[in-house]
Amino acid sequence: MAVERPRTGKDRDVIDHGSGDSLGAGSSDEDAELLWQATGRAEALLDDLAAGRPHADELRALLTYLRDVVLARISEEERQVFTSLRQVDAEHPDIELLHQDHLQLREDIEGLAAAAGAHGSRDPDQLSAMVRQLITRLEGHLRSEAATLANLLSGGYAAGRSGWANTEHWYLLTEGPVIDLDRLRPEQAEDAVLNRLTHLRAGERVELRCEDNPERLRYRLQRRAPGDYSWSERHDPGEWTVSVTRRQAPLD
Repeated sequence: MAVERPRTGKDRDVIDHGSGDSLGAGSSDEDAELLWQATGRAEALLDDLAAGRPHADELRALLTYLRDVVLARISEEERQVFTSLRQVDAEHPDIELLHQDHLQLREDIEGLAAAAGAHGSRDPDQLSAMVRQLITRLEGHLRSEAATLANLLSGGYAAGRSGWANTEHWYLLTEGPVIDLDRLRPEQAEDAVLNRLTHLRAGERVELRCEDNPERLRYRLQRRAPGDYSWSERHDPGEWTVSVTRRQAPLD
């Protein structure tokens, strides 16, 4: 059953999704979750643009998700899915169409990144159009890909075992203000948290919780960005609690 979410904001024309069925036969729940998450961030940005509110945080959240998850999915698809499809029918025209989708999605994301770097000079209506185009293109690509996979690959593609799906899994678990490391896969936990900390804004704080001593994570963070973060930890029986804040950049 699809998970329905309320529509809000002005002139809403992006679509809610909750299950793989919404993208057609051959799609996966991971793809539906990816589209749902991207759409939710796009809607938050569109709401602020329509209301004339500051939107830098929402734009950054959407762009970070697109880079960390959507581009990771595209790259893996080119390495693995396209290879499998070409082994079945190297000349099938749908493969080239999917490749063109990738090029256009990358251009859309680069355009959005350029808008984020314009420091508010981009016209809100123009930015809204860019966001709508990107989400519409992403949905269309996922639908086309699902149909192609259903047509050419009898066994489908196991996204649940893929790298980008793993990224999607830990991304959702590290996005909030409190990160429970024990809920993350052990082999991914430190990298996932470091990725989240890298995207903190100056002055932003997150709380980490874990059973084991996070000393190794602290060491890796200090090596990656010496002096950029404050680190305050407390050890209670059975749990470590750490407050990490990204420091303000020094004034020139």
